[in-house]
Amino acid sequence: MEKRYCYCGSEMMPTEDGDIYICPICSPNNPNQTQFPNKGHSGRGAAVRTAIKDTEKANAEAEAERAENARVYGIDPGSRDVERIENAAEWELFLEYYSVTKIAWRLNHDGSRDHSRGHISDKAWASMQKDLAELQYDIEYLLYAICKKIGIDVPDPEVDKHVSPDRETFMKWYRFYNNHFMNTLSDKEWHTFETKRKNGEDVSAYLPSGDWRK
Repeated sequence: MEKRYCYCGSEMMPTEDGDIYICPICSPNNPNQTQFPNKGHSGRGAAVRTAIKDTEKANAEAEAERAENARVYGIDPGSRDVERIENAAEWELFLEYYSVTKIAWRLNHDGSRDHSRGHISDKAWASMQKDLAELQYDIEYLLYAICKKIGIDVPDPEVDKHVSPDRETFMKWYRFYNNHFMNTLSDKEWHTFETKRKNGEDVSAYLPSGDWRK
């Protein structure tokens, strides 16, 4: 630290905040004693402020790069076939959504149960959780596609955010199709429908009638 001396010959000392030097002998007796700015300290302060700004800038750039390259729920299709989903009929989207959510539920339910009972290892359960995390992209891609196709209010996808449609409206749509396929159709009709669907045959006789909005 650079030494500074008062007119009286005494070495001046920096104040607690370090911004100025005062004479320990003259200042208590002379309120008008000249006080000299601590230019050295101010220089260090400026350097610190510059370093902080540089760090903030670097962090902002890193976050912008992460956001640009991030996987976004509703946009990342996971393992879904994008072209097939875009061209799917409304009832096909329901069955696709029903199927993948059922797989995810079963994986989580059975995996959690078996892990808690010691039937599977920590490593196996961790692997299942990774699979569940991947399935979530499939689920939310379908969810967003469904909402956009049938006109349910849903915010645009954003980094680090899940797809959140108008829940009441979505569930009304879901229950309409779920009730038809899982309750209205008999087991025989369901199996016939599945066979015809897989063979690419006309299945219009097995689809729900009416409007889910009513």
